[in-house]
Amino acid sequence: MSQGKSILGEFGNKYLTSKGSLKRNNVINDLDKFDRELMTKLFKDPLIHN
Repeated sequence: MSQGKSILGEFGNKYLTSKGSLKRNNVINDLDKFDRELMTKLFKDPLIHN
């Protein structure tokens, strides 16, 4: 989970609150829409990709 949070943290407060909590709905909505930037960052990470 920390690897995912690290990647999501690169998007500022779009996917994480100021306290570091996950904004699940935002992540799910963007994954459902195949958000290009999010998908690219996730699949570039070897731990997540494999």
